[in-house]
Amino acid sequence: MAQAEQTRYSDDTVELISISTGESVASDEVETAAPARDACELWLDGAMCRETDAPAEACCYSEAGDSYLNGLYAEPRPVLPGYDTGIAALVIGAFLLVALNMRHYTTFLKGFAQDLWSVRLRDNLFEDHTVSETKVIASLVIMLCVSGGVLLDFLFPVHCISDVTPFLSVLALAVCVAVYYAFQLCAYSVVGYVFTSRVSARIWLRGFNASQVLLSLCVWVPALIVLFNPALGSSMLIVGGVLYILARIIFISKGFRIFYNNIPSLIYFILYLCALEIIPLVIAAHVAHFLTQT
Repeated sequence: MAQAEQTRYSDDTVELISISTGESVASDEVETAAPARDACELWLDGAMCRETDAPAEACCYSEAGDSYLNGLYAEPRPVLPGYDTGIAALVIGAFLLVALNMRHYTTFLKGFAQDLWSVRLRDNLFEDHTVSETKVIASLVIMLCVSGGVLLDFLFPVHCISDVTPFLSVLALAVCVAVYYAFQLCAYSVVGYVFTSRVSARIWLRGFNASQVLLSLCVWVPALIVLFNPALGSSMLIVGGVLYILARIIFISKGFRIFYNNIPSLIYFILYLCALEIIPLVIAAHVAHFLTQT
């Protein structure tokens, strides 16, 4: 009797399950239906779980053919220019060259600041221009060339060479900066010795070297920021451009104080601006445009 009642209750349970699901299935099929379904199909049906258990975003991944368990595809991480072996060696080499030659850097910096603006014909008795100063100037000019190459590479990298690497691009632009510096030094020497006295020409050249040395110390930090944080590259380019313009304005002002004597000398000064300050920049811009062509 008890066994008959248990069988009747079991049949009633099967009928209730069939009515609630709208399907006529046996009790053993009901027990094995859920484990047999795929998890993605259960989520898509929406009848077996709540929204919190099966987010709607899962349907998007399932419809796209990818399971939500796969995650996102890995993308290559962009390599910062500062992590390039060649560029890092170039930057560290320039920094070490400056560090080894600037033992008495405070004395030299004071002298450079004075040479940048002073037009005094006679040197101070305590001033001493030695071979060490020449080494410091050379090392700082090299650092200026490296910094200029880094900043210019961010502005317009070299594309005219096939299979060019970031190191070759920075090196090529650094060489261009060095050639531009050498051209200016030679041109200022010729103009100074032709149109003024030897002492005034030497003072003018000291002012030029001082402007480049102090500019090198100022643009070194923006160049490092560009290498290790390219997101700030545009801002650092603006900073570098402003520093360069300030250095040029101070140097041109010193040249005006040296060469200007009367109204006719103003004409020569304007010719100097066109020949040595404007035309070389135009030529450098054309060279940069050539290097950036693919």
